[in-house]
Amino acid sequence: MPHAIVFLKRSLCGVGRVLLETECGLLAAAHGFHIQRVAVHDPSDPVPWTLDEVLRSGPSGIIVPSLDHIDFRARHVLTRCSLLVGRPYGWYHRGGLNRYITGLPPEDHS
Repeated sequence: MPHAIVFLKRSLCGVGRVLLETECGLLAAAHGFHIQRVAVHDPSDPVPWTLDEVLRSGPSGIIVPSLDHIDFRARHVLTRCSLLVGRPYGWYHRGGLNRYITGLPPEDHS
C-alpha cells in the first residue's frame, strides 16, 4: 500500500483540525493510501514542517483538504508525487502537469 502524508496549514484549520484529518484519512483509504504522518505547517513552530520538507521525505502522495493548504502549489507537488484534494475533489497523478487542476488558475504561458 503506498504511503501518503496529510499536509495541513495550521492557520486554515481552526477548531476543525481533527475533522480535516479524519476527512483526509477517509479520502486516503478510499484511494488505497496508508497515512504515513500528518504534517501541520505552523510558521511559529521552532522547527516547522514545510511543503518542501514533506516532499523530500518521499511520499507516494500528498493529501490536502483544499489547495490553499499547499498555497496552490499543485504543479510543484506533482513533480514529486501524486496529489489528492478533498474540495474541490481531485486526484492527480505524479507528472500530470499538463492536466487542468480544479480550483487552480491555469498557468500563464505568455
